[in-house]
Amino acid sequence: MFFGFTSSTKSVKGNLKKMKVLLCYMFLSFCIFTVAPTLQVTMNGPFESCPDLKNTKLELTGLKFIQKTDNDFTLNGKYVIKETINGPISLKINSKKYERGTWVNSMLNQNIQDLCSEMEKEEKQDEWIRMFQEWTANKKCPFVKKQGEYKDFYVFNSKNAPDILPPNIYGKYKSEARFYQTINGDLMEFGCFIVYLELANF
Repeated sequence: MFFGFTSSTKSVKGNLKKMKVLLCYMFLSFCIFTVAPTLQVTMNGPFESCPDLKNTKLELTGLKFIQKTDNDFTLNGKYVIKETINGPISLKINSKKYERGTWVNSMLNQNIQDLCSEMEKEEKQDEWIRMFQEWTANKKCPFVKKQGEYKDFYVFNSKNAPDILPPNIYGKYKSEARFYQTINGDLMEFGCFIVYLELANF
């Protein structure tokens, strides 16, 4: 599947920093589709559970991308909390880019220690949080922590996405997102997903 969007050309300054956080949109039910001025994003298959995670508390269901208009698109589906999650939620995203027949480390990585606290504080937020709030008008953490509860995904407007992307960003990626909760001072993994995607300029 793929989606393409267009936008006017602006300054390149600051957009490399924005690119470092784009995958947070995908793994937190925020979409990663951007413009460059035109960027095509292809998902090569659905989200996959990490094979080494035996007990997951976070489940994605009914995931589907739907383009509503030229600018608006939605990530349809929901995520379900299978067990109550206590303590701060951490997120680590590791992405590799396919180059010359092998997967190599890329710049699309994130390590967020306390996701909900970072999203809900009013000042000194990271840029990706401000971008999320601008895209969705959401001011609260998207996670629910009680067993059996779920959240629907959001609707996005591509006009608010970054305008210019560095030329070396295009290519095939394999991205892994691991979610953790803190129990007695230790990080315990409760969810992990892998997605394959391709960024292309057309």
